[in-house]
Amino acid sequence: MWAVDRTLDELGDKVTADQKAKVEKAKEELKAAVEKDDLEKIKAKMKALDEVLHKISTDLYQQAQQASAQAGGRKPGGTEVPRKMKI
Repeated sequence: MWAVDRTLDELGDKVTADQKAKVEKAKEELKAAVEKDDLEKIKAKMKALDEVLHKISTDLYQQAQQASAQAGGRKPGGTEVPRKMKI
């Protein structure tokens, strides 16, 4: 779970309070399943946490693409879209 904390720290203010709350809730549920040593619940809670993190990643990626498109025809990697050349 330290990796989840590290990821949230690295993302900083790019993650909303609501998203952070969802991650914290999923982490606590996973922690409770681990403490009970319930393998099926552990698997389910790990999957739930993964889904929350995946949603955050998807949202951030889409925001980056939108910002890139608004920046004037640049691809997400930061390269300009080539224009047709006259020969």
